[in-house]
Amino acid sequence: MPVLETDQGAVADSFRIARLALAGGPWWPEDPALEAWNRWSERMLALGRVRTTLRIRRDPQALRSSLPPGLRRLGPLSTLIGKLGADHLLRRYGLGLDEAAIEREMDALLDQCAGALMGRDQLLSRPSYADIAVAVGLSFVDPPELLPIDPVARPHWTVPALAERYAPLLVWRDSLLASVGAAEELGR
Repeated sequence: MPVLETDQGAVADSFRIARLALAGGPWWPEDPALEAWNRWSERMLALGRVRTTLRIRRDPQALRSSLPPGLRRLGPLSTLIGKLGADHLLRRYGLGLDEAAIEREMDALLDQCAGALMGRDQLLSRPSYADIAVAVGLSFVDPPELLPIDPVARPHWTVPALAERYAPLLVWRDSLLASVGAAEELGR
């Protein structure tokens, strides 16, 4: 969870942190749709986290590869630790949905986004935080190569049918990330 310490206290909401950092600049237009696209991204991220966790939990090798390096060296104990961690995440964020329901909801969200971008390069009147938020949400459809995800776990992050159906959204995302220098920011 991101937290920003300010003179007025801690801010623990990513949208509020982005507003504090970007308001008044070119990436934060005064447009009510900005907050709606942030909600879209938050929902896509929540769905993706749960789906990915469900899938990784069933694959001991992917589960171990998702742990910090120090825990991976614990052998079979690392699998148990990973399952406990996954169970904690699912209790906290589980949504009460199965994979099929998650994928249906992701499909509906992706359809909404594809419709909004049809023939456009950005979601609002100019490039904005809305584009970045949505690009991040697309990571659970097919993560961009620049994300440091272990190759054993990467397939569990991908929804092949949605990645194929919404390939133009993923191309848009990758182009956007390249244009803002995301690979350089991640040290690649």
